[in-house]
Amino acid sequence: MTVQIGIDVSKHKLDVCWLRDPQALKVKTRVFKNDRPAFKELLQWLQKQTGQSPESIEVMMEATGVYHEALAYALYNAGVQVYVANPH
Repeated sequence: MTVQIGIDVSKHKLDVCWLRDPQALKVKTRVFKNDRPAFKELLQWLQKQTGQSPESIEVMMEATGVYHEALAYALYNAGVQVYVANPH
C-alpha cells in the first residue's frame, strides 16, 4: 500500500498533511522545522503514523525557491518517492 503525503514548504517550517481516511476526510498533520535535523524526525514520524516503509511513501511538495531542495533530496535518499510541483 502506498500512502500520499503533502508538504507545504516555507523558509522556516514544513506543514505536513496525510489524508489517512479519504472517505471520512480524516487527516493527520504536524509542523516540523525546515532544517536537516528535522528531516530525520519527519521521516520517522511518517513511518510511525502510516506503518509504511520509506519506499511505500509518496511525498508531494511545491517548489518554493530553494527552500524545498534539501528536504526533497533527504527524503529521496531515504527511499521516499518525491514529487516536486511547479507552482506556475
